[in-house]
Amino acid sequence: MRTEEYLRTAHAFAQAGVDGEAWHGALESLASLTRSSFGELIAFKADVPMLYISGTEEAFLRDFQAAGAYDHRVNPKLAVSLDAEPMQVFGDREYEEILPFLRSEAYLDLTYKYDMQYGCQTTLYRSNDVMVGLTALRTRRDGRMDSDSAAAFAAIAPVVLSAVKTQVALGQQSLVSIAGGLEHAGIAAFLCDANGRVQAMTGRGERLAVEARVLTVRQNQLAAIDAQDERRLRGALAGVLRTGLTDSGTEVLAMGPPGRQCAVHVRALPVVPWDLTFLPRVLVIVREGPRTPSAQLLRIAFGLTTAEAEIALALASGQSRELIAFERRVTINTLRQQIKTILAKVDVSRETELVLAVQGLG
Repeated sequence: MRTEEYLRTAHAFAQAGVDGEAWHGALESLASLTRSSFGELIAFKADVPMLYISGTEEAFLRDFQAAGAYDHRVNPKLAVSLDAEPMQVFGDREYEEILPFLRSEAYLDLTYKYDMQYGCQTTLYRSNDVMVGLTALRTRRDGRMDSDSAAAFAAIAPVVLSAVKTQVALGQQSLVSIAGGLEHAGIAAFLCDANGRVQAMTGRGERLAVEARVLTVRQNQLAAIDAQDERRLRGALAGVLRTGLTDSGTEVLAMGPPGRQCAVHVRALPVVPWDLTFLPRVLVIVREGPRTPSAQLLRIAFGLTTAEAEIALALASGQSRELIAFERRVTINTLRQQIKTILAKVDVSRETELVLAVQGLG
């Protein structure tokens, strides 16, 4: 191992610890140091995996997932890491010993397709439900990992661990900062990962969950009290994650019983590159209680007539169509036509959207 190359690689990883964009270059340096074709960093939190490999095409990540290679019952590299001590290095011999006990056909096809059959690895970091591992991957032309390259890998691993811990600490600090800002604003808010697990919540959000009026937390999972609201919440979480942080990356739901509905805002958060902290991906804000602007404000804001404004306010307060029609002494069909006109003027397509539009003026 050349000292100059080792120092250059160490510097690259030190930079990656404070700059997520630098991890790719650091893994390329790892590959060069170990005379391998690829450097790999893999991270898990519970069943949420992240995989970063230098020099691979985007299709690899899709094929990796399709092969079930995030499963330790399929991937020998993960299998040998299950009970391993941090910084313990494994290589081709250990992979071959465990292969007969795994369902690895699809994984082996993947390694042949992308030509990364050989290498060595270590578990860098394990804390609670988080695991981060480092791997040097070799092609058929590179051959099996030789002793000098394995020694270089073992020597650089503590430096990579230091970079990982630095980024994790910075990420946790960022999470505390985000939650603190929401707390200071007095907002009922939940910060969730890609699977809807709650990573942090404000005090007001916690009180809301304890009282269990609209949303609650079950086994660390954000959930709605009502079954229909729960389905809509799951759909909103999935929808904003697909959309990402764009103008349409927010969904607003009217949730809760009539007369006590809350506006639940589900918004995607920016994706941090090479995130080893599994920072929140979704922000859920709950605005409690219906707002009741005046009929005059509705007339000004949406061009409604007095009668239409009164109907809109009645709907926003949770009254049923039957009750509104009875009190206004009109038929259900007449009321239905009036509501269609109101929806068109407010430029929404559903009554729940109308409720949110009305409450938004309060």
